[in-house]
Amino acid sequence: MKREAGTGTVEPMPSGRFRAKATLPDGVRHSLGTYETEEEAEGVIAAAVLRAQSVRLERVGGATIAGWGPSWLEELKQSKSYVAMPNARSIFKHRISAAPFAAWPLRRVTARAIRAWVAALLRTELSLSSVRQSLTVLRKMLDGAVELGMLDVNPAREVRVPRQPAATSEPWAYLLPEEQHRLLSCEAIPHAWRLSIAFAMGTGLRQGEQWSLHLADLHLDGPAPYASVRFGSRERAPKGRKSRKVPLLPLALDALRQWLTILPTFAKRNPNGLVFPGPSGGFQKVSRVPGWAGWLKSAGIERRVRWHDLRHTCGASLVSGWWGRAWRLEEVRELLGHHAISMTERYAHLGESALTKAASETLDCPRVVLVDADAAKNGSEVAVGLNPRHSPRTSSNEPEIKDFPTSLDDARTIALQLVRAARRREDTRELEARVSAAVLGSPIVRLALAVAAGGPHATDRALDLAELILSDEPRAMLGGALPSAAQAEPSGPVGVSRG
Repeated sequence: MKREAGTGTVEPMPSGRFRAKATLPDGVRHSLGTYETEEEAEGVIAAAVLRAQSVRLERVGGATIAGWGPSWLEELKQSKSYVAMPNARSIFKHRISAAPFAAWPLRRVTARAIRAWVAALLRTELSLSSVRQSLTVLRKMLDGAVELGMLDVNPAREVRVPRQPAATSEPWAYLLPEEQHRLLSCEAIPHAWRLSIAFAMGTGLRQGEQWSLHLADLHLDGPAPYASVRFGSRERAPKGRKSRKVPLLPLALDALRQWLTILPTFAKRNPNGLVFPGPSGGFQKVSRVPGWAGWLKSAGIERRVRWHDLRHTCGASLVSGWWGRAWRLEEVRELLGHHAISMTERYAHLGESALTKAASETLDCPRVVLVDADAAKNGSEVAVGLNPRHSPRTSSNEPEIKDFPTSLDDARTIALQLVRAARRREDTRELEARVSAAVLGSPIVRLALAVAAGGPHATDRALDLAELILSDEPRAMLGGALPSAAQAEPSGPVGVSRG
């Protein structure tokens, strides 16, 4: 005998899980799945009961979007099939429930009424993206009504939001290297939050992924520390429903290690074992960070930058090579968890700076020079030729040695500033980078690196380096540390043969 619609039972299973069963409006007893706890199974049955009651109301013409919506949201929550539940609840409460057709019986809701609602939303201050999300939630809700037989067709299926006009500027932002430094060193920002910002910037995690990261997801031992991103929000998979491993770059790793030392005092309770819990120990809300706008202003950043733009800052920095080696788009895609390479291509134009830098540093290649015009008029058969530096080396072909700037005055000045800053216990990271760049950019160091790298022109570079070392300028530049030519060869004059 069929049970009354809306009743259900929870059956314990040998595996320790619990099966939920209920009789749905079709009069048939259905299995609603198995669950870890009895309470979870009861919750699924409760949602099914509410849904069945709505169907019975609809049969007599009483079910409305406003009345049926809460039970649909509860069932959606129990199914764990929708990641953005807080967003769905907010959209239903503030937009769908306020729609003119919210109090109509479901079968009276038409595509025309939904189009009028969308048009009204577009006239507000909502972005196109927000309007599109609102329509998506309504469409998903009415799909559920179709599945239950409450509707024959979904009237929202044929409604579309107009396409967004082509952007004349990027709708997202990223921080330039100097802005990154100002933000991370701004003392107006609480130390704990600066560490959170550094971790977000260094990993490119979405805000929900960072707040849902568990201590068990951290793998700090070994030569390649990483974090396992398993959740995009509380108990829900990341966007794209795919977990990933995110290598911890030095910025993120340093911030994380400092954070873990202050975590016990920041959150005295941490029952969920979160990496970044709120002060009370619970999950932080994925929303605007309190104080964010003021922190940006204190760091001297006046333009609009969102927390999510820390993720874009990570992608932009990697593609452009600001943090070291320039990453390929495919590598950045894997790190950020983009489901399609088209998402990562927004950073492609930043690769131009890395390309320009690579080209400027590619010096060990043949050079083409113009032959003297008069010589060409007088019968020279060749109008162009290789720079002598890269011509075949023979005893009769002595390459021209160009003058190199050999002063390290800039490096000396920066080095003095570095020492003074260190004695005052000030932040020296910027000076460290500048003195390193000044030294590595000097001709004598660049030539030495070229010789060490080998290649077909290594011998030419070694001879250039030898002449530079044995000249007077580098010896004076290095404080007389190098011997003069006469001191190096006391038995006779020094010459450099290229034959």
